[in-house]
Amino acid sequence: MILRLFFPILQILLIDRPTRRFLVGVGLGLAFSMAVILCALGIMDGFDREMKEKLRLASGDIQIISRKGLVSSREIEKDFAQASKLFSQVKRTTVFQTEAFMIRDQNSRGILLRGVAPEEFSAVMGLPIELQPGQIALGKELAQYLGAKVGDEVVLALPQGHGDNNLLPKLTAFTVRQLLDHGLFELDSRIAYLSREDLRTLVGDTWEPDESFGNTIFVTLPEKFRDDVKNFIDELKHVLPMHYQIRPFWRDFGVLLEAVKIEKTVLALVLQVIVLVSLFNVFGFIVYLNEKKAQEIFLFRALGLSDKQLMTLWPCFLIILWFVSCLISLIFVQIFNFLLHNLDLLKVPGEIYHLGKLDIKLGLFEYALVFGPALVQIIVLALFGLRRFMNKPIIAGLRMEFN
Repeated sequence: MILRLFFPILQILLIDRPTRRFLVGVGLGLAFSMAVILCALGIMDGFDREMKEKLRLASGDIQIISRKGLVSSREIEKDFAQASKLFSQVKRTTVFQTEAFMIRDQNSRGILLRGVAPEEFSAVMGLPIELQPGQIALGKELAQYLGAKVGDEVVLALPQGHGDNNLLPKLTAFTVRQLLDHGLFELDSRIAYLSREDLRTLVGDTWEPDESFGNTIFVTLPEKFRDDVKNFIDELKHVLPMHYQIRPFWRDFGVLLEAVKIEKTVLALVLQVIVLVSLFNVFGFIVYLNEKKAQEIFLFRALGLSDKQLMTLWPCFLIILWFVSCLISLIFVQIFNFLLHNLDLLKVPGEIYHLGKLDIKLGLFEYALVFGPALVQIIVLALFGLRRFMNKPIIAGLRMEFN
């Protein structure tokens, strides 16, 4: 019965063009205000997710650093014997990390040099690296700064030791084999990869020929366990020797990521003011209907529309307005996301924001945080608008009709 009444009543209330235009303006205003909040939250959430994804690509899920410095592969296998039994699905790769200086013509920069076993590293980390003896892989931003391309030569400067005869660095030329894209500016502008054998030759180690070495171990977890990084770290601390420092992949950016989470929550609460302002337009529309369409509503009541039916139909009308506005706001979000990717004006410098580009990522929590309070306020306004109709007698309303 109520549904059969809804559309005829709605058609009568919106029969004139000014009322329809007012309603469209109110709906678009509400949609745009919600889209602004969703975009702000989505950019922050996208920053958090994208940054973690890129950090995983370069550092795995867990970093294990040897406080003893270089550790042989035999010692690592011995130390990880119990951990390998407990976590059979976990993958790991050993890397030798050291600082070096890279030179190309008149340009130079301090870098983080990683000695890796290319096939093992690629299989574990998902970052394809192909290196032959005498070749090096550079982050794309580092290569751009040095002016190096694939096939060019760059020079590595490494310290030779602390003796009197080793005061000058050792200079070695390598051919650029790959330009890598980690997706994170600070990594792309600082990291270079050598084969572990080349780095072994440079540092002049004393290990056995059939033995490899490293000082950092990157651990990757299966997709289904990636939310349990902290639990895995706690368990590894119980089974690995004390000379290993175990930390999550986001450790270096932990303060920044935590600040983003706090700012996102605060921003969501503050930006509710924007929705509140747009809801004043909704309130104005309700007042407009009270003034312009009161006679029609009282006539419906005189013809048999009960107070209970009116209490149901009026909030339903505003809830539909809210629902349509929510759908339109999602379209606005997609438009802004497209502009964020393609409009040069909205591109951000990686030196400041770490990532080369920003993306809008939204989850159920963000949608509920924006759409939920708007719905509650819409219902409150609907009930407030009903007070005038419900408190005035039908006879008084009909007098307005025929005056």
